[in-house]
Parts: sequence; C-alpha cells; structure tokens
Amino acid sequence: MIPRLRAFVAVLPVVCLLFSIPLLSSRAGAGAMPGFEEDFQLGSSAGGRPIVGHRFGSGDAKVALVGGIHGGRESNTTRLVETAVAYFRDHPDQIPPGVQVDLVPCANPDGCDSGRRTNAHGVDLNRNWDSDWSPDAYWGGMPINAGPHAFSEPETQSLRDFLTGEGFGAVAFYHSAAARIFVGTCGGGDAPEKTIDMVERLSHATSYLYWTGGFGGYAVTGAASDYLACRDIPAFDVELTDTSDIEWENNLRGILVLLQMLRPA
Repeated sequence: MIPRLRAFVAVLPVVCLLFSIPLLSSRAGAGAMPGFEEDFQLGSSAGGRPIVGHRFGSGDAKVALVGGIHGGRESNTTRLVETAVAYFRDHPDQIPPGVQVDLVPCANPDGCDSGRRTNAHGVDLNRNWDSDWSPDAYWGGMPINAGPHAFSEPETQSLRDFLTGEGFGAVAFYHSAAARIFVGTCGGGDAPEKTIDMVERLSHATSYLYWTGGFGGYAVTGAASDYLACRDIPAFDVELTDTSDIEWENNLRGILVLLQMLRPA
C-alpha cells in the first residue's frame, strides 16, 4: 500500500495541473467568448493610480462605457458603471454574440479618490482633449483648468489611445447631472446620422432627452465626445438626473439597447 500511496502522491500535482488548465486558459483568454471577464489597465493617473477596465464578450462590434471622468463630484457615474460590471458578471447571456463591451468605471482615479472634479494636477479631464481645446475653459460658467495644452494629462492620453485604437462602434461617457444626452460633434457641426439614430433609441430607452446643439449655457471646449466624433466614432455624454442616484433600470435599458444596435446581423 505504501508504494502505491507514494506513487499516487507523486502524480497528484500533475493531475491537479491537468484539471486546472481549462480554467487558467479561460481567464487568460477572457475576451474569447461571451461571459468571460478580462480586467485590464489602460494607464495610470497623474497621481500614479491605475485606470482599470473590464471587458466582456468578444467580436468586432465594440462598445465602451466610461464613468467618473469628473471624479468624486460625479461619483454616481462610477457606481453606475461598476453596477454594470457586476450585472454582466451575473448575466453574461445579455451580451449578444459578436459584441464586446468594455467598461471603465473611473476614468479619473485621482478625482474618485479625493472627491474632486479634477485630477492630481488640478486639471479637468473633459477639457483636456484636442477638440477646440482652449486654455480658457469653463465649468458652469466658472473658469476651470484645462491643462497647459491638449492631452497634457496621462489620463487623457491613455483614454485617447484606448478609445481610438480598439475600433469602437459607440462610446458613452456618463456624467451628472443634467438629465440629458449630449451628442459629440466635430467642430460644432451636425452629428452623423448613425450617431443620431443611436442617441434617439438610447433616449427612448433611458427617458433622457437628447441634445445635439452643444451643452447649452456655456461653451465646452476640449471634450472627449467631440474629439471622438472628429474621428468618426459615435460618442455621447449621458447625464444622470442628479449626483446620487444611478437610475439603474433606465440606464440598463439604454446599455442593452446599445449592445443590440451594434449586434452583427
């Protein structure tokens, strides 16, 4: 018995390794099939904090959902995207075949950590993109730091490279709190018909009105959605109603509508 026991003990690690190979392969190839989650890092903030993303599904049709670009002042947008991450973990069947969804809960980890709107350099990251960038930037009619030049911040550099390099068919940035959807446009021109079609359906699903003529009360320069629009990437800002409620049911309907719109025929 003892020799047999010793032989069993000797091969036990090999047996365990063989049984573990499928699991390890699944995690390594997380984007290979719907339902698998792949966590990744886009880059780091000015304060050295990681910018983390979560990927579900696989395919050429790609959607990005980005929260927290204005940090802790709009913390419900981070909670909204985190809730979406948890939802897709529990409901992988809700991701259509051929569709990949990438979720970035907090694009501004310095601001999410400090509770401020800006990063560790004091820069408003949604005024730092190369889309009508201006050193004279505003938030609510008050001056805000747009950085020394467009893409001066590591966060916007990382987001730019990620959002323009993956072939996204739609990018939604979550903000609060105007209870509207603002369509990204290039140079203040008309939004492309495909973007308007998406936003109309998104508006119907979420009950947020949509707006195509700029932010409204004051000029917004250096905005992410406008930069992407100039690169023919449909992009829009989804503004929640207030700074506390994530309005989950409405926004989940909107997310699922986006995924279905991009589903390959």
